[in-house]
Amino acid sequence: MWIVGIADGCTNKDISITQSQLGSAAGIPQYSVQIVNTCISDCAPTNIHVYCGWFASSPPPNPNTFTRLAYNDCLVNGGRPLAQGSIVEFQYANSFMYALSFRSANFCRWIGREHQLIMVYVLGLIGPPFSETFDTLPVKNCGTFVEKSDSA
Repeated sequence: MWIVGIADGCTNKDISITQSQLGSAAGIPQYSVQIVNTCISDCAPTNIHVYCGWFASSPPPNPNTFTRLAYNDCLVNGGRPLAQGSIVEFQYANSFMYALSFRSANFCRWIGREHQLIMVYVLGLIGPPFSETFDTLPVKNCGTFVEKSDSA
């Protein structure tokens, strides 16, 4: 397993994903999922993606909460920031529990009076690196963390 990207403060280890079986309805197991930002930074991660296989549920979760974009790529919270201590929670129904794990997210930190926002993307996965200069203060220094394993 290896990590690509930069971030100061929050990392993939600060996104906690837990799930449990609630029981069953009409013979189909029901599961509850909680995705929590445990980082103590005030700068919330955005665009949180989760490995999720061919995630499917009937009924599906609210797409603003959790949605499958492609095989093994589900988006959390509609890509919006997940503030410190915030929990995204949803339920799903399927004959088995999906193995959900962190895939990627944008993490950032406030850098005070700097005038540059630097985004670092994982080459080939999201796009090439770039930087832009802005006149507004304060700004953020952001990075994308992607966790990969040989089996993914």
